[in-house]
Amino acid sequence: MLHILHRSPQSGDFKACLGRIDPATDDILLIADAVYAVLTLNMPEGISLYALERDLKARGVTANAAVMVIDDAGFVALTEKHSSSLSW
Repeated sequence: MLHILHRSPQSGDFKACLGRIDPATDDILLIADAVYAVLTLNMPEGISLYALERDLKARGVTANAAVMVIDDAGFVALTEKHSSSLSW
């Protein structure tokens, strides 16, 4: 499943999402204010974490090496990779 997070890392949705991730099959995509999570990254091991490049740039945030930065085409590719997605 693709989990698309768009709210601040301090939101309850963000924390609830992390509790439902299966590192073997799920990916997380950070968009909008969720990209701030790369500043205080505390993700469980083994999670594939992506961030939308335009949202990082719009907020002046730089991702570290643990985050795969993608463009809109990469966003589409992630949605095609997963049979379902859930927006948080």
